[in-house]
Amino acid sequence: MRALLAWVTAVFAFPVRARRDRRAVRMRRRLIKQVMGRVAEDLGRAEAHHYLEPRFVILEEPPEQDSGSRRRGRTQRRAELVPVPTEVSSVRALYGAMDELVVLGRPGMGKTTQLALLAHRLAEEALAGGDGTDPAYIPVYLRLDSYRGEPIEEWLATVMSRFQGVSRVLVRSWLDEHLLLPVLDGLDEVPEADRPKCVRELLRLRELCPGMAVGCRTDEGDLRRLARGLRALRYVEIQPPTRQDVQAFLNADKAALADVHAALEENQDLWPLLQSPMMLHVIRVAYANRPADDLRRGGSTADRRSRIFDAYVKECLRRERPRRDDAPERTLTWLTWLARTLTARGEHVLYLDRLDLSWLSRREGILPKVVPTVTMAAGSLAVSVLWLAAADRAGVLHTSVPGAVAVALAMVCTPRRRPSGRRSTTCGRRSARAGARAGSAGPCGSPCGTTSRRWSSSCSACC
Repeated sequence: MRALLAWVTAVFAFPVRARRDRRAVRMRRRLIKQVMGRVAEDLGRAEAHHYLEPRFVILEEPPEQDSGSRRRGRTQRRAELVPVPTEVSSVRALYGAMDELVVLGRPGMGKTTQLALLAHRLAEEALAGGDGTDPAYIPVYLRLDSYRGEPIEEWLATVMSRFQGVSRVLVRSWLDEHLLLPVLDGLDEVPEADRPKCVRELLRLRELCPGMAVGCRTDEGDLRRLARGLRALRYVEIQPPTRQDVQAFLNADKAALADVHAALEENQDLWPLLQSPMMLHVIRVAYANRPADDLRRGGSTADRRSRIFDAYVKECLRRERPRRDDAPERTLTWLTWLARTLTARGEHVLYLDRLDLSWLSRREGILPKVVPTVTMAAGSLAVSVLWLAAADRAGVLHTSVPGAVAVALAMVCTPRRRPSGRRSTTCGRRSARAGARAGSAGPCGSPCGTTSRRWSSSCSACC
């Protein structure tokens, strides 16, 4: 009989379960499509001119030494990973061999682009089965710069809830089902005090996900050791472009960059400035169809790089935009303030949805805090005066204008008092403890507490 009832229940519940499963599949596919749309913008900017084929090296553990050497070096630091050249230039192929990947590289080498490309390829594969197919995993591309030491599940739920139709509960359910495949960029952008906790949480997150990829800068030794703490199955590092790569990039738009070609032929010391995809993009924007006189001026590498960025910013401000900028100097001043504020906050990327009053200094934050309070008080006063004036005109109340203003001020400024018959929480806690010990009244002597359940005005007054 029980089996029959279970079978009947399953038959009637099947349509409901099927609709619920189809809705869950649609939500997963919709999130994957949102991820594809976001990373496609980054990839479009990176591949707009000429895509530099990345050059990777695989970082492997050094060969083990003999036991005597191991005993002598037991107190020493772990040996550095050994770079092994590889012909593989696809980040998807490097990830697929282990389902775990840490992408390292100096600033401007294209780590963000490669991680975005990996997330895009994983999203394409997850959606390859058709509209009604349930994805085997849900790749998400996120930045770690907003992590502040909280449990990784809470951070994921908060960040992913910004996607349309994704709730915190849904993110936690996907984690429980081992569906989320995070591609995380910017481990080096986590505040320094929170980095050890972040690494520990990422190690724990790895147990909840079918795979994971992380990006980190390596221009500092501490950052390399930080990434080493992830204990990933595979580490790769992006190498600088060769001179042949740079020539291919410049030749893709040879006419527009003719003066850059000439400057490079005149001064071979300029080559170190072009050893990253980011600097190549900046130089192309700054000097396309323009004289590259800044490159010919002398100075250190840092001075030349500073002049290149100045030319880049001026060119970006000069370009056509939806609305004309009548005061580019003012815009440059605000950009400078923005850069300094980001640096002071330990952030590298500006997110408009994270702007709040904490960006302002203490002096600058006074006005935004005071204005709403004053406005609310003035509005309340005006409403009270109008109400009293209407009552006086209707004959309900007889008073003069100064008297109405005085009464309105009294109504606005007088603090609200707690009703005498309302339960006092403080006295309730005290009387509950006292009643539990001796069955007596509260500290004020009134017959309140757990025995009589009566709350008198004297009790409220003393509490």
